[in-house]
Amino acid sequence: MAPFIAEPICAIFSAPVREGHEPVLWKQVNVIPVPTIKFSKNITSDLCPISLMPTLPKFLESFVCQ
Repeated sequence: MAPFIAEPICAIFSAPVREGHEPVLWKQVNVIPVPTIKFSKNITSDLCPISLMPTLPKFLESFVCQ
């Protein structure tokens, strides 16, 4: 699939780099609370927040930092 998706992904990555900023939507994450123990009694201390960020923005961020 690389030959088919390389050009669109390159265009998606190049636009924000040329403009000097990332789109705000790329920084939005989904936060999912995961219980740290089997039966949680306190919602504030027994849940651990896990952030899920889209893959392509993470890849772009690592590429730009290097």
